[in-house]
Amino acid sequence: MFSLLLNISLVPFLYLIINISFLLTEINGPSRLSHLLYFTTSVVISITFALNSSPFLNIILSQSLFISFNSSTFLEIETNCFLLFKNIFFEDAIKFSCFNSSVEILFDFSLSKTIEETSGLEIVDDLFITHNDSGGEASLYYLSKKGEIKYKRKISSAKNKDWEDITRDDKYIYIADMGNNFNNRKDLKIYKIPIDKDNKEKNQTIYFSYPEQDSFKINRNTTYDAEGLISVGKNLIVFTKNRDKKITELYLITKKPGTYDAKKIGKLDVNSIVTGADYNENYKMLALTSTKKFNKYYLITINDFNLKKIDESIINTYEIPIGKTQVEAIKIIDNNNFWITSEDEKNSKSARLLKLKL
Repeated sequence: MFSLLLNISLVPFLYLIINISFLLTEINGPSRLSHLLYFTTSVVISITFALNSSPFLNIILSQSLFISFNSSTFLEIETNCFLLFKNIFFEDAIKFSCFNSSVEILFDFSLSKTIEETSGLEIVDDLFITHNDSGGEASLYYLSKKGEIKYKRKISSAKNKDWEDITRDDKYIYIADMGNNFNNRKDLKIYKIPIDKDNKEKNQTIYFSYPEQDSFKINRNTTYDAEGLISVGKNLIVFTKNRDKKITELYLITKKPGTYDAKKIGKLDVNSIVTGADYNENYKMLALTSTKKFNKYYLITINDFNLKKIDESIINTYEIPIGKTQVEAIKIIDNNNFWITSEDEKNSKSARLLKLKL
């Protein structure tokens, strides 16, 4: 919160510095003093963005240095700095990632050992639905709001090779069997099952692949692993897990059963590794869970999320005060409240169901 307030409060101050340098230049002519004022301003801006985990720090510094020491006339300084600050504060501001203080944990419930590798979260009929990670039983577990297992739903004709996330629409539940830790899977799929557990309709399967992937050799730094899945209209969106670049790429897949090449539609510079996803149509909000080095986890929110304007997304990041664990599931309640689950780790007594508040 401090860094965010600093960012906001500095704007009029920086504007004042710029105008003072203009005035000095008008009185005394172009000088190193005016150059120095511009340079100082740019450094303050850079530090502010660094506090907010901005990826533009090096760009701003390098541009400011160039302007401050290579402009020979006042007109050059004025024009170049105006364009730089205009881009920073207006045109590129939508790309900055704001890091906020940690969220508050409202509730923290222990989960059964049966679901110690919980890796997805949905809500149907006031019950949570979750499932285990790779190698677990091909079943969905329905939980109370306190995390107690109410019943188990076995998914016929399905196998849990590496289930990573779950989402839904009005009629179906979609289970993402798309974990690809070693880059070598050629059988990525999404199971499509009726929401009504008594429905006799057969379960269906959506097979997909990444058309850009040309190698399936074992590679722990693969860019074709994914742990986030959301439903948007007639399509499903997969969020990849890029360990190297700390971004997530978005792939679109139709909900119709069949075999498809997933279509890359954009990327988000989340500065972390995405481990779970949810989207709420009513609030137009996207929520992600993520980590950097698997010792801290984060809640990422994007308001007014629009698939046609992915590059304009304003990314807000909050640290989850949960310690070292694995958070791989999230469910949006409203603009300020979320549920997550975490797996059972060596330093925790059990898997957990937690309610978070911004």
